[in-house]
Amino acid sequence: MPSFPPGPPSTPPGPQSVERALAVLDAVADADRPVPAKALARMLGCALSTVYHLTGPLIARGHLVRTPEGYAPGPRVPALHRAYQRHHGLGGGGAGIGELLGVLRRTSGAEAYFTAYRDGRI
Repeated sequence: MPSFPPGPPSTPPGPQSVERALAVLDAVADADRPVPAKALARMLGCALSTVYHLTGPLIARGHLVRTPEGYAPGPRVPALHRAYQRHHGLGGGGAGIGELLGVLRRTSGAEAYFTAYRDGRI
């Protein structure tokens, strides 16, 4: 799980509060189930009050929801995914990647995967 970096040499670019909010989103997204605030604080190495401070705006914007079990991805997440697909030409009109992979899988009788390489990252 992500943790807040110590000191200047390994500090990521950008405002610390933005980095911490993104670390909260990553931790919740990577979890198999809703994540309680105390668990987020432990995973991220921060105070419980910091978790509440960071999750407030994320909930207000729909990026997270708070359930009785903890925090989970919010209703804004699917729209972000659709925007990602639209911006990178992965969805929309005609045959989408998922449909093409299904055709390839049925035709070849083998599994088919889609991988994108962008900016040195897979």
